[in-house]
Amino acid sequence: AQSQRANRLGKFFVLGYFFFGKEVVFMKMFRGAAVAAAIAGSMAAYNAQAVNLATDGIGDVAIAPFYTVRDGWSTLINLTNTQNAPVAVKVRFHEAHNSRDVLDFMVLLSAYDVFTGIVTEDANGNPVFRSTDTANNAGDRTCTIPTAINIADGNGNLPNVQMSPAGYRNSNADNDRGDQTNDRLREGYIEFIVMGYAEQNLSAVIAADAGLSAAHPQSAAAGNGLVSLSGSDVLDVGYAIEEHNCDAALERAFTRENGAAGDPEILWTARQFGESINALKFNFRLINVDRGVEAGNSATTWANFYNPDGGADAVVAPAGNLVCEVWRGAERGNTDVTAGDTRDNDDWTPAFGSAGSYGGAAAASCANLIAEQQRQSFLEPTLNDAFPVLGNAWDDQLNAAISVVPDYATNAVAARDPSLAAVAYAGGDLRGIDALSATIMRRFVANEWADNSAAGVST
Repeated sequence: AQSQRANRLGKFFVLGYFFFGKEVVFMKMFRGAAVAAAIAGSMAAYNAQAVNLATDGIGDVAIAPFYTVRDGWSTLINLTNTQNAPVAVKVRFHEAHNSRDVLDFMVLLSAYDVFTGIVTEDANGNPVFRSTDTANNAGDRTCTIPTAINIADGNGNLPNVQMSPAGYRNSNADNDRGDQTNDRLREGYIEFIVMGYAEQNLSAVIAADAGLSAAHPQSAAAGNGLVSLSGSDVLDVGYAIEEHNCDAALERAFTRENGAAGDPEILWTARQFGESINALKFNFRLINVDRGVEAGNSATTWANFYNPDGGADAVVAPAGNLVCEVWRGAERGNTDVTAGDTRDNDDWTPAFGSAGSYGGAAAASCANLIAEQQRQSFLEPTLNDAFPVLGNAWDDQLNAAISVVPDYATNAVAARDPSLAAVAYAGGDLRGIDALSATIMRRFVANEWADNSAAGVST
C-alpha cells in the first residue's frame, strides 16, 4: 500500500514537471499567471460536472507522462474504447524540451476497440511511431486519420511514421530558439483527447425516431454506409468506423474539401458526433530489449473534460448536432498557428446551443471537439477545451474534494498578464487548461523511500 501511494505521488510530480516546468513557461496555451490564477480561484463543494481525475482510469482525456527512444528504449501504447459506441480520439506527441507538437493523428475506435503502437527508432536511428495494431478475424484494423498509418503494405508491414521538428525549426515564426536538431524528438509525452462519439448506424437511429425522421427523412440510398441529413446523402462516419471501412471516403470526411450542398466535409462529419464521453483507457510500457527490462503504468486520466450542456456525461448525443454550422476547427486558417489562444463569439464556442459564426453569419456551434486533420486545424482540440471551466481537486487541509474556478473573472487580467487581455472563453476570462491544471495541484507533497543496506536495496 505504501509503494502504491508513493507511485501515485510520483506520477503527479512527473505531470507537474511537464505541465508547470515546461508548458507554463513556453507554450501559448499556458501563461505565467495560470498556476497562481487557479490557486487563487474560488472554491466550492464537489461538482459532478467539473473535470476531475478519473478514479477508475477511464475518461475522455489522458496523458502518458513520458515516451522515449533513448539508449535502446522503446515505448508501447495501448488505447482502449470501453464504450459501446464509436469514438474519435486525438493523439498528440509533444517533445520534452518545450512541449512542441511533433506528431499527431486521430484514432477512430469502434465499440470496445483496442489500438496499439510503438515509439521506436527506424533503421537510420530516427524516432518513429509505428502501429502494432492486430487485424481482426475479417482482416480489418482500427481506422486512423491519416488512414495510411494503419494500412499494411503488400508484405503485411505497417509503416513507420516520422516525427517532425517543424514545430520548433528556425523557419517557424513561433520558433522557441531552442535546439533545432532531431534529438528533441527522442523523448516527450503523449496526450489523448476524445473528440466525440458517434452512432454505429446513424441512419437507423434517425429512421427509428419520429421527430428526427420528419426533419431528416432517409432516402432510398440511406443505410449501410450513407445517412440523409437535411436532404443530402453523406457518409455515415460512425458506420464506417464500426465496419472498419478505412478508405479514401473516410479520410476525406476529416478534411475541409467541399461536400454535399457546398458544406465542408468536416462539417458533415461534426454533425454526426455527440460530445466527448468517458470512454478512454490507456496504458503505456517502456521496454529495453537489449537489457531485458521493462516498466509500465497507466496514463493519468481525466473524466468529464468536455460537457457542453453543463450536465452529466453524454447529454449531447449525435442527434443534437445534426444541423450545427460551426465545427471545432473552423477558426483555423492554413497558416494560423495562434488562433487557439483566443475564444470569442466570432468562432466556435463550447456551450451547447451557443452561437458562433462561419462565413460571416451567426450559426450554432457543434457541441463536440471534432476538427479536420489539416493545417492548422490539426492543432485542435487542446487541453484548453475543458468545459465548463471548473475543476474538481483534492484539498489537503480540508481532506475533501472541492471545485475550483480559475480566478480570472474577478481580477484585472491585463494587469496580471497583458497578453491575456483579449483571451476570452465562454462565460468570461476563463481558460479550460486552468481548470485541468487545478485537478493535479497539491498544497503538500510527501515523499517516501526505503533503504535496506543489508540487502543492497534503496529507493
